[in-house]
Amino acid sequence: MGAWRTVLTRRVSAMLALVGFFVVGSFPTDARGVDSSGPATIDRGAEPDLAVDPLAVRGDRTQIAPLPIDPAFPGTASYVFGTSVQGRPLVAYHRKGSSQPTRRVAVFGVIHGDERAGHLVIDALMTAALPTDLDLWLIPTINPDGEAAGSRQNADNVDLNRNFPADWETRTPLSSGKYYSGPSPASEPETRATMALFALIEPTISVWYHQPFDRVDCDLSRVGAACTTFATAVGSSVGLSVRSGTESDWIISAGHGLSFVYEFSATSPTASIVAEHVAALLGLARP
Repeated sequence: MGAWRTVLTRRVSAMLALVGFFVVGSFPTDARGVDSSGPATIDRGAEPDLAVDPLAVRGDRTQIAPLPIDPAFPGTASYVFGTSVQGRPLVAYHRKGSSQPTRRVAVFGVIHGDERAGHLVIDALMTAALPTDLDLWLIPTINPDGEAAGSRQNADNVDLNRNFPADWETRTPLSSGKYYSGPSPASEPETRATMALFALIEPTISVWYHQPFDRVDCDLSRVGAACTTFATAVGSSVGLSVRSGTESDWIISAGHGLSFVYEFSATSPTASIVAEHVAALLGLARP
């Protein structure tokens, strides 16, 4: 009985942490989720103690139904789902094509602070006409500190795309130096916040924008036709760069839907290229 009470207490605590994790309100931001009134003054001491184990986080989600964050249709809701190392807000925007969509797509503009082309796609999606079956989540950046510094890493000098708890490793050529994976899996507040976001919204598929390799980076054996269809729509090729601790690997391994990366080239995409991406994203995950 004592063990049962301990498990119940932990589940209730985790549930309350996740519910309280989203702060709904108005704040002065631009379309990229950056506080335009000056440096954020969020107290990091209030940051919830999120479970690192993705299965533990996801298990508690079954007690949070229906999804407690949902904009009226038509409309766009904005939510702060966490803070960066330096206290900048991490913002998600939620749009729907109708009051009863059937597929959920999440798009992430920036994870590396010096790879910012994805913002152009996010900005376009903020005003695009949505198909009636689409539930769309737009996350301009999970690395605002890196963007402010013009750095790949966050303010702890951690490469967030090596910090997720899927095949995490350290002290290898691809997890050291500018690829530093952090002192432990999910050590960074930005990583933990993103994990909690996925546990709540459970997208059908998520797409992450990077630079500069100009291709779709996708594990076809795990994601399948969604990648090849997207690549054809944007006139790109498909390849796979195997890395440890990546966002897409964790998302798929943790059961939070399909996920892949698109790498823009080193130059900023043209308006026509952005339009191709918007059309391809709006068509993702259709039966």
